[in-house]
Amino acid sequence: EEVIPPPVSDKDNAALVYQQAFDLLDKLKDKYKTEWEYMPYEGKIKTEELPAEQKRTISRILQEPDFKNFYALIEKAVNMSACRFNINYNFSGFGPDDNLQPILGKMRSMASLVAARTYMLSEARKYDVALKSAATGLRLGDSLTNEPVLITQMVRIAMDIVAVNSYNP
Repeated sequence: EEVIPPPVSDKDNAALVYQQAFDLLDKLKDKYKTEWEYMPYEGKIKTEELPAEQKRTISRILQEPDFKNFYALIEKAVNMSACRFNINYNFSGFGPDDNLQPILGKMRSMASLVAARTYMLSEARKYDVALKSAATGLRLGDSLTNEPVLITQMVRIAMDIVAVNSYNP
């Protein structure tokens, strides 16, 4: 009980905004199935090995309204004062209930998509905007800072590394 994060009011809780972003993420993955395998940091191909045609495609779809809404939700969430996901912290066995793993997977995917935007902006030599995007990626990881579970902190560190590596001036 001593390590459980304190409750957060709904109006201050970034987790509620992240949930909206999670829902939109699922729709984006479905809508852009073909392009997803080329998505930097998320797809099957290393970012450095992306063909020019695929880079242009990814750059284009990241500018579409659905992605703009997705990134706006992330911007809103990272600027909120607190984040507390609805996780059952009653440890029975090895850790909290099973709803932690999907949250961490989606947070990691969101970090990858922010990194993809940062990478594409860097490629387009829009360095000021790319740097702001990388900063958003770092603040995204900050949303997990108060979570008391070790795996959460490992995911947070991995998200930070993705954010830092995505900015390539």
